[in-house]
Amino acid sequence: EKKPVKVINKDQWSSLLDFCKAVPEDLQNYDSTSSWPVLFDDYVEWRQQ
Repeated sequence: EKKPVKVINKDQWSSLLDFCKAVPEDLQNYDSTSSWPVLFDDYVEWRQQ
């Protein structure tokens, strides 16, 4: 299991609003091959469990 994330970097912070606008809460149109930070991929994977 991965360690919990306590701090995010500037790239992740800068991408967060765009991610929230582009991907609905149900994550249906999330594309893991897009150029989102890996942290977002991990989040989507966690939510889909």
